[in-house]
Amino acid sequence: MRLADLLETRARDLGVVGIELPFRAVPQFDLRAADVAFVSQERWEAMDPTNNLRGAPELVIEVKSESDEWAELRERASVCLANSCQDFSIVDEKARTITAIGPDGRAVQYSQADSVPLPLFGGDGLRVADVFT
Repeated sequence: MRLADLLETRARDLGVVGIELPFRAVPQFDLRAADVAFVSQERWEAMDPTNNLRGAPELVIEVKSESDEWAELRERASVCLANSCQDFSIVDEKARTITAIGPDGRAVQYSQADSVPLPLFGGDGLRVADVFT
């Protein structure tokens, strides 16, 4: 909830922030849900209200649980980034880090002293320390 609240203050008129937001990255894939997601206002308004989002949200954030394997999370990132997602992040509460994966597949890990860039929100960064406060 804290992460969604931090993003909502930045989203303003840009789009919608959701928790457990259902989507189908690819039509033949099973329905998935992003722990935290951002969808642009344009895509949100164009979405059929009786159906789920087609393609991945522009921003997907997954909170790593103990049962999640890094390889599985990287695969999830790859699928999302190939289907509308522009920014995929993994929050590791145990390590207190956020790993951002860009469209090129490059991963950058941010720690407590860092800010994660949020280009979808006009470049306003998200302080990692604020996420774990």
